[in-house]
Amino acid sequence: YFFHSAPVIETLARFEFVVESKYRVAVMSGPKGVGKSMTLRTMVDRYTSPAFQFVLLSLFGVEHQEFLIELLTQLGESRVEARTTPWLWRRLQDRIKLNSFQRVHTIILLDDASDAEVDVLNAVIRIAQGNTTSPSLVSIVLATDCDRQALLGDRLAAAVEELIAEEAGGDGTFTVSVVLNGEVR
Repeated sequence: YFFHSAPVIETLARFEFVVESKYRVAVMSGPKGVGKSMTLRTMVDRYTSPAFQFVLLSLFGVEHQEFLIELLTQLGESRVEARTTPWLWRRLQDRIKLNSFQRVHTIILLDDASDAEVDVLNAVIRIAQGNTTSPSLVSIVLATDCDRQALLGDRLAAAVEELIAEEAGGDGTFTVSVVLNGEVR
């Protein structure tokens, strides 16, 4: 069950803004237990249109090749387990291009991003940088603990177009602020 408090509704509205504005990379940051994972699952449930294809992955303990396999599997590919990394990258590029040609917005939701291995974060950057269409038909949303956000690294931080920050309030709720191009909104 997901309690729709005012801060939660605001967070979901900001996600909708990210999706509808077709941002390439966004980060949702907040303390442990504030509801980041539930918010990601709620986003998948809210968009049931064939114009969107969602992928929801936890990056906790995931290795580079495992990340690509799971991503491709959720995008509808089969028999990808025993393939080489270059083959997986080629199939991923093909799948993203196919979605783009079909005008399907691919939305990749990555939970536990601050726990990801460096190779996986580099793969996320590669996906974001390889998506050069404007407006973007691939959006990547990373969820991270605010006290571990620095672990995402400078290269990924430079790719972030939208920061959705959730901060715990004294009453157990959280507030939401967004940073867009260095400006708090």
